[in-house]
Amino acid sequence: MKIDYYIFNSGTLSRNNFNVLFIDSDNKKKIIPIKTIENIFIFGKINLNSDLILYFGSCNINVHFFNHYSTYKSSITGVGLQHSGNTHLAQAKHCLDYDKRMYIARQFVISGIWGMNKNLKSYNKGESILNIKKIYDKINNSSNIQELMGYEGYFRKLYYKRLGFIFKNFVFNKRIKRPPTDEINAMISFGNSLCYNFCLNAIKQTFLNSTISFLHESGERRHSLCLDISEIFKPIIIDRVILNLVNNNIIKKNMFIKDTDFCYISEKGKKIFIEAIENKLTSTFYYRKLNKTISYKSLIISECHKLCKHILCGEKYKSLKIDW
Repeated sequence: MKIDYYIFNSGTLSRNNFNVLFIDSDNKKKIIPIKTIENIFIFGKINLNSDLILYFGSCNINVHFFNHYSTYKSSITGVGLQHSGNTHLAQAKHCLDYDKRMYIARQFVISGIWGMNKNLKSYNKGESILNIKKIYDKINNSSNIQELMGYEGYFRKLYYKRLGFIFKNFVFNKRIKRPPTDEINAMISFGNSLCYNFCLNAIKQTFLNSTISFLHESGERRHSLCLDISEIFKPIIIDRVILNLVNNNIIKKNMFIKDTDFCYISEKGKKIFIEAIENKLTSTFYYRKLNKTISYKSLIISECHKLCKHILCGEKYKSLKIDW
C-alpha cells in the first residue's frame, strides 16, 4: 500500500536504482522504495536533482514543499493517472456557463457549511445553534460567485466565533491567516495547507483538471479546484483533528513557537499533528450511500469522481453531507 512520507530534516534526496535515497544533515541514510510512495511532504531544506524530479513525474508522485513556518509554498506534481480531453473540455464549459458554475459552487459551499454546523452540533448536545436554513436559502438564491462567497464567509466567521468557546486551554478569538498569530490559527493554516494537497492527490486520480475551478477563480500557477474540494473536507477532517488534539490535551502550548506577530508549530508539534491527520485519513467507517466501509482518504477521491460524473455524464452532483 502506498503511503505519504514526511521529511522534517534537511538533507539530500536522490534516485537509487528503483528507490529513493535520503541522506540527512548528519549523514544518516534511508532507502525509500519508490512503489510505497504516494506523496512526499518536505519541511526541511532539501537538495534534489532533475533526474529524481523526472523519476517522480513518471511514477506520478507529488512532492510538496513547506517553509520553516510550516506554510505551504509549492509542489512538484506527477503527470496524473488519467487524462481525458473530453472531460477537460466539459469541465471548461461548466466553468464558462455561469448557471452551471453557480450550481457546482453552491454545492461546495453547502457541504462546507453542513460540516461546520455538524461540528458545532456535536458540542451542543446535537442541537444546531445557527440558523442553517436561513443561510441555505441565501446560498440557493445567490446571484453571483462574490455574493455566494460572502455568505460562506459570514457563516465561517460565526463558526470560528463559536469554536472559540469550545477549545480548552487555548485562546481563539478570530481567524487570522497571514500570518497566524496564535496556536489555533497556526494549526488551522497548517492543516488547511495539508488538506489542499490531499485534494490535489485525489483529483489526479480522476479525469478532472485541477486548474479549472468553480467557487474559486481559476488562475495562473495554482490548482484552484483543490481549494474548491477542500471546502468540503476542512471542517470534517482538519477541524475535527484540531478539536481532538486540543481538548484531549494531546498538543500543548509549548509545542508552538512565537515570533513577533507570528505563531507556528514546532517540529515536535508538527509530527503529532501530522500523525493525527494520517490516522484520520486512514480511519474507516461505513458509508451508507456507497453501502461499504471506506476511509476518509477514499471519501475525498469519491467526491472527485462524483463531480467528474456530473461534468461528463450528467449525473447530478450532490455534495457530501456527513451524518456522523
